[in-house]
Amino acid sequence: MSQSPPDVRKSVRVNVPIERAWAIFTERPIEWWPDSHVLVKSPREQITFEPFVGGRYFERAVDGSECQWGVMLEWNPPKRLAMTWRINGRWQMIDNDEAASEIEVNFTEISPDVTEVELAHVKLWKHGPDGEAIHRALDGPSPGETLAKYAKAVERHLKLGMSNVELDYEVRAFYARQMRLLDNLQIVEYANTFTEDGWIEHAHRGEKAVGRETMIAGMRAALPRYQGIVVRHWFDHLTFNRGENGDINVTYYTLVTRTDAAGNVTFEPTFTVDDALVWVDGELQTKSRYIVKDTPAQ
Repeated sequence: MSQSPPDVRKSVRVNVPIERAWAIFTERPIEWWPDSHVLVKSPREQITFEPFVGGRYFERAVDGSECQWGVMLEWNPPKRLAMTWRINGRWQMIDNDEAASEIEVNFTEISPDVTEVELAHVKLWKHGPDGEAIHRALDGPSPGETLAKYAKAVERHLKLGMSNVELDYEVRAFYARQMRLLDNLQIVEYANTFTEDGWIEHAHRGEKAVGRETMIAGMRAALPRYQGIVVRHWFDHLTFNRGENGDINVTYYTLVTRTDAAGNVTFEPTFTVDDALVWVDGELQTKSRYIVKDTPAQ
């Protein structure tokens, strides 16, 4: 029997010890499994690897239905696992392992804090006449979609384990980048520092913009107010706390200055701002921003 098409092998290096690289891959596949690789009909809720030879790896939908991707052929933590891949040439689920190709995943310790992860699709010839088409769809440079998303998941876990000093640096660097985009009137880029469903509320004006497109439209309408002046947003007195899921709640004071062509500087009222920041693919984004104009207590 011909052993063509050849295997497809891709790899990525992640900055965690081999045991942690293994744990994130095998215990949290829902965090790195490509969104387009789905078999259940209802929205997917979970993906599970049963940690033993003969164990299933399967996905479960919110309605309780399950689809099995294959079975574990090897389970050797934290170095190697292998499993069947129950997909046919039309990218549909099959129910037997004899006609399934296989996936091998190898973990290699490069240093105590760096691990190389190789994912290989092997025995593609078992797909028969469809094997060549499947090979073409899978082939390409490293790391590929799956391992790229896995690396992002590892990076996210690293962020969640940051010390307060490290997190303070990340938060301040995020705001420095975000506010420079705003000051430079790069409104699309600025809006992209928010989540897709992010929002800004100016409590003193009773205005709330929800979603990036709404933010962009509002800022474009305000552009004439900024002609011929330089605007700067100044943040200080940042305090933050972490939520259980890694979200970061930040409170700070802000001051806005306007400098005209003659060098005259005017000041806008000061504000207190409450932000909710979240990690998206390893980068901070603003999920919500609530702005309150400072006024004396009554």
